[in-house]
Amino acid sequence: MLLATSAQGRILPIRRDGRNDREVAVDSRSIYHLAATETVAGKPVYCGLAFTDERTHMAIGIDEKFHAQWTHALTAGMHQTPVRPLMSGNILDGGPYWMIPGADGSVHIVSADGTFQDVFNTGVAIRGLAAFRIEEDSWLVVSTEESVTGYVMTLPATE
Repeated sequence: MLLATSAQGRILPIRRDGRNDREVAVDSRSIYHLAATETVAGKPVYCGLAFTDERTHMAIGIDEKFHAQWTHALTAGMHQTPVRPLMSGNILDGGPYWMIPGADGSVHIVSADGTFQDVFNTGVAIRGLAAFRIEEDSWLVVSTEESVTGYVMTLPATE
């Protein structure tokens, strides 16, 4: 099944025959972008981007039944150049994480279950993100107009 977002900001499931099922609202949010990934166990999870009442952006974690599980505040503004607004990667502990570039040069990283949320700022407009693992290391690569920089990521130590 293909999932899209409707003009009303609802999730629109489209079947193989090209017909759509009933639109699904996620809380009262108007979702303008939706991405999918799978957990390590193969269960689908989704992340949607939506505007808040204050005209900023938020990420919304959505389960396989299209219920909101968590939210994460994003920075205001719109990208001035094309950039993929939301991506996922099996990094850090091997589980899926969402990476979201902000229009202000920030990079938001949220675990698929929402329990880990972090942000850092590059200080320049982001043109692209990539996340992957090489052996035990998790990498985040950030491209800008001027450079491509790779960051090795680690989870914070637990006490």
